[in-house]
Amino acid sequence: MSLPGPPGASVSDAAPSKGATAVELFFDLIFVFAVTRTSELLQLDHSLPGVLRAVVVFVPVFWLWVGATMFSNLSEPDSARGRPVLLLLSGAAMVTALALPEAYGDRAWMFALGYWVGRSVLWAAVARHPHRSEFITFPIGAVLTGPLLQLGAFLEPGPRTAVWAAVAVVELSIPLLRRRRVVTTPFDTGHLAERYSTFVIIALGETVVATGIGAAELESPGIEMLAAALGLAVCCGLRWTYFDLAAPAIEQVLARSSAPIDVIRPDLSYGHLLLMAGIIAVAAGIGAAVSAPSDPLPHASALIVMGGCSVYLATFGFTRWRLLHTIAIPRLAWAVACLLLIPVIVRIPALAALICIVVLLAAINLADQLRERGRSIV
Repeated sequence: MSLPGPPGASVSDAAPSKGATAVELFFDLIFVFAVTRTSELLQLDHSLPGVLRAVVVFVPVFWLWVGATMFSNLSEPDSARGRPVLLLLSGAAMVTALALPEAYGDRAWMFALGYWVGRSVLWAAVARHPHRSEFITFPIGAVLTGPLLQLGAFLEPGPRTAVWAAVAVVELSIPLLRRRRVVTTPFDTGHLAERYSTFVIIALGETVVATGIGAAELESPGIEMLAAALGLAVCCGLRWTYFDLAAPAIEQVLARSSAPIDVIRPDLSYGHLLLMAGIIAVAAGIGAAVSAPSDPLPHASALIVMGGCSVYLATFGFTRWRLLHTIAIPRLAWAVACLLLIPVIVRIPALAALICIVVLLAAINLADQLRERGRSIV
């Protein structure tokens, strides 16, 4: 596979990546649990307000993971100093995950506290870091968005959602203002590419586990187990879409970039936020299908699962444009096709709907293989 890059740059020129450590993988498992719990929140309410509420709580969760990953990238995570930081962050993430999916109920304060503690730990961890001035999101999280999230936890549901939405907007906006500060930061690009791809695969695996557990807990799990197996096939299709061609392409572009932050920020941080949102939506839709596989999916559930697939596929169009400045017409066309299938999905049993999704993803990936043989796509 080959991609254009800065003159004179090559993958072989890049410094060896330090690789993900055991403590980082343990840390990921805790955070992916929070992702799964966000999917449970979405399963409780498929309406548009429910979707927006799920997005509002997911942004700070994912952004906390991103902050920890950047800290690990510019530090030694498995050192005597780095290991306690990640373990403390794991504890904060566990509190946040346990608060979900009741973040808009009695456990709102737990959700907010977990985030606030996590941001405060990160701020303290970089107090003497050589790149501490570049970690601007850490102090902002500790002194602004963390307290705001905690304040919102004690408000009525409407005002709480408004305050938390404002927190999400701030979290998403701050990194965009810091490009000049971090353009020369010596990121380990191979490590970052591995960390983000690992998070995706663990999230997909956790989706499979949660689906299987849900099917096994039903009184007559025969057809439900078949639906769970199809849910596994859906996750395999999503994995294939990401790892076969897109992940290697992103890694190559990162290795060749003269300004890695211009790839890291849009394609890793914001791009993977969209990918994870798509996974969460698909997981919620699979859960609904497994619980009643003989019945057609409700319109809201069909919109969630097919919309999730559409967002997941359309994100590759976004990353391709960012990396190569070309339009990924096939991926975008498949994303539209997912939405066009919704009127069909709501008229057939949920089991058949899962089969349709599996066939759709297989067709996408096989078409990519035939069309892009010898080249990589994003």
